[in-house]
Amino acid sequence: MPVVKQNQRHISPWGMMLCSVSAILGSGWLFSSFYSAQLAGAGAIIAWILGGLLILCVAFSFAETSTLFPVGGGSAYLPFLTHGNMVSLILGWITWLTFAALQSVEVQATLQYLANLWPELLKPGSTALSATGISMAVLLMFLFSLLNIYSLRWVIRLNNILTYWKILIPVVIALALISTNFSTANFHYQGHFFE
Repeated sequence: MPVVKQNQRHISPWGMMLCSVSAILGSGWLFSSFYSAQLAGAGAIIAWILGGLLILCVAFSFAETSTLFPVGGGSAYLPFLTHGNMVSLILGWITWLTFAALQSVEVQATLQYLANLWPELLKPGSTALSATGISMAVLLMFLFSLLNIYSLRWVIRLNNILTYWKILIPVVIALALISTNFSTANFHYQGHFFE
């Protein structure tokens, strides 16, 4: 008779796919498009298309390798199988550092959004956090940490709903803006495409 572990965690393939989509559509997609448009103007569209094509090549390579070697710890173990120990070590550390910094980046994004509603989170005339903002950041870090540590199953279920929301809202807004206010003048910045 097989032994079944009591606390075995399982995420369905659909749930894993939605987790991946949700990670891609995080809080940075609005900030990154905003800052790239400030730097490159309307020419940022070309950078987004080229970046998307390059990332697609990486994604297809990673998908092919992960189907050939279906093992856990893919972000460090698959590079070990394909490129050796040094690449595996570097990518493993990059992955660890990314996940270590992710929580604070999400808190920063949340506070940046909330600062539009509550300006007292920032020092007057500055983008630095006030004492209230620092207190809110500490509280959010604590809450996000508890949420991630103790409620994986609940987070996965909630993530599925939020992922549909993250896809639906930008698509509806984009279609509404295109259908009501499309203008080729939006593709130029002061008469030039690349400025």
